[in-house]
Amino acid sequence: MKQSRSTNAGLNLDLPEVHLWDTVQRLSFLQKRRGEYLAAIDLWQQAATQKFIYAFVEMAKYYEHQQRKYEEAAYWTRLALEILAELSFLPSHARNGRGSCSIEWNG
Repeated sequence: MKQSRSTNAGLNLDLPEVHLWDTVQRLSFLQKRRGEYLAAIDLWQQAATQKFIYAFVEMAKYYEHQQRKYEEAAYWTRLALEILAELSFLPSHARNGRGSCSIEWNG
């Protein structure tokens, strides 16, 4: 509990942006580990607005493994792939002609 309080307190401080987002990520993982998914989701959604890929991955995993909402999980996965494609991290065979990503689900 001590770690959670100190991390929460850091969110209210005027931290440099890099430290703020590192704190958000650490707190989200702590919340996930404690089973406090609603708190973790809130943090992941905040991080997703800044295009932190881990947030999209965590949202996809949450919807796949906790909620069994596979379409929602695929949605978050596609968003992450589109961001990676914009940053040219994906090989050309994983991108379609419009610069976005194409994934297939055989479910």
